[in-house]
Amino acid sequence: MYADYSQAHVVAWNWSFLPVDLAFSLTGLLAVRASRRGDLTWRPLALISLILTQVAGLMAVGYWALLGEFNPSWFLPNLALVIWPLFFLPGLVCALSEPSLGEAT
Repeated sequence: MYADYSQAHVVAWNWSFLPVDLAFSLTGLLAVRASRRGDLTWRPLALISLILTQVAGLMAVGYWALLGEFNPSWFLPNLALVIWPLFFLPGLVCALSEPSLGEAT
């Protein structure tokens, strides 16, 4: 376990991630569902999911960095949550900024 894992404030901090974790999971699943139906709402849903994923990772990385604890078993998975959305966000933002095929220019 990590330092002070059983202290009430650390337990509360861990539980504080539940809403953002549920939100990025739900929007990600909705994005996949919309994509399979050919519904273009998958793009904004995926954007929301990726940003929330990155925010959750940044919050955790920031916490561990402020404490000066760099245990790879906790730090690296959270760092991955920060980095992997970067592979998809630029393309997704560009796709969202393009007019739809049926839209007048």
